[in-house]
Amino acid sequence: KYSQQIALALRTIDPSRYPCFSIFSIGCGGTPDLMAFEEETDRAIYYSGYDRNILWNEIHGQIEQYASNIDRFDVNLYQDDIFNVLSAENMPTTCYNVIVIQYLLSHLFNTGQDHLTSELFNALINKIIANRLNNSPFLIIITDVDSMNKGRKQWFTFLDMLEEAGFYGDA
Repeated sequence: KYSQQIALALRTIDPSRYPCFSIFSIGCGGTPDLMAFEEETDRAIYYSGYDRNILWNEIHGQIEQYASNIDRFDVNLYQDDIFNVLSAENMPTTCYNVIVIQYLLSHLFNTGQDHLTSELFNALINKIIANRLNNSPFLIIITDVDSMNKGRKQWFTFLDMLEEAGFYGDA
C-alpha cells in the first residue's frame, strides 16, 4: 500500500534524466520507498534510510540482507532521530538527488513537535539539497496524512523556503 504512493509519484518523472537514485529517506520504516524505486526504475540505487523507532531493527536487517543480493543496490538503514543526524557536525557528505519524507510531518504534529518543521526544512535545504548530486534533477517526495490539521500547510512553507534558497521546480 505505502509503496504505491511512492510508485505513483515516480510515474510523474522521467527516470532517464537521473544517472542513479541517491535517496535520503526520513521515516523509512519498512522502506516502501526503496521497494517502489526497485519496481519503477532500473537505475542504480544508493539508499540511506532513517527511522528512530528501534522496533524496525530486525526488519531493517532483513531488508539490508535482501538488498545485498541486488547488484544495483547500496542500502544503509539507521535507527536514529533525523534531527540528530541533520545537526551532527560530522554528518556524511554523500550527495543525494532524492529526499523522501514519510509520515514525519503528521508525527511531529501528533507529538506536539510541529515547531520543528522549519528546522527540518532548513537542514534539508542547507545540508542535503545544497550538496545535491551534480548533473541530475532533484526529487522530493512527501507522503503523509492529507489533513490541514496534520501538517499539510507546512508543505507550502517548504516550497517557499526552497524558492527563497534559489531552488525552483515543479510541485
